[in-house]
Amino acid sequence: MSNNTNTIRIQRTPSLPAGNKSSGKPDTEDLKPLVPIYFYAPTVLILTAAAVLSGTTSPLSIAGLIVAGWFLWGFYEYAFHRFVLHRAENPDRVIPLPGNATHHAHHRNPKVHDRLYIPLHEGVPVALAFWFLTWLATGSWQTTSFLYAGFMIGYLVYEWIDYEAHHGKSRSRLMRYYKKYHLQHHHVDEAARYGVTTPIFDYLFGTYHLKKSAKKASKKPAGKKAAKKKARRR
Repeated sequence: MSNNTNTIRIQRTPSLPAGNKSSGKPDTEDLKPLVPIYFYAPTVLILTAAAVLSGTTSPLSIAGLIVAGWFLWGFYEYAFHRFVLHRAENPDRVIPLPGNATHHAHHRNPKVHDRLYIPLHEGVPVALAFWFLTWLATGSWQTTSFLYAGFMIGYLVYEWIDYEAHHGKSRSRLMRYYKKYHLQHHHVDEAARYGVTTPIFDYLFGTYHLKKSAKKASKKPAGKKAAKKKARRR
């Protein structure tokens, strides 16, 4: 950790197992964590295609609804992460809500691959709740489908960023920012930077700045000086 409170040293992690090298195909175990992506992507495509083919919504409205759904995901991601997933710091008192057990396991060991993605039995209830609540609010399955598409696109981007932060090589400048942003939540201050796909809500609700890092940084120079003094005395 450097003296700059907004930086974190990111170490490269070894790549994941390539699977069966003799056949060139990935092992079945390597594909298990990807099951949520294989499940949600087709449902989004099917619902969106059906809503578009119904012809009840203009292209501009469709784009606006998808963006609005993505925005709703960003708010849900922040609020659920902050007020539910981090409410019980003791793993023995985990709240029995979708994603809570997975999140605590992820914080205990961020490198464990099978706890990186949210399993279906924890994610599907959230997706269904969003669908039915949105349908009740809008009264239109087409509008609900487009909002759901944006919501689930936000979720898939979340999974991608989370994977890249812990296992990726972060070649692009944008991904390097997201990796640093997310790893600071894990390794510097768990009471800050709850967003993953966007820092907007951390800015809005005052949790963007790393409070613990300032204390650590302030103690570090004193520790170095004390070590130098001890070395001189010897």
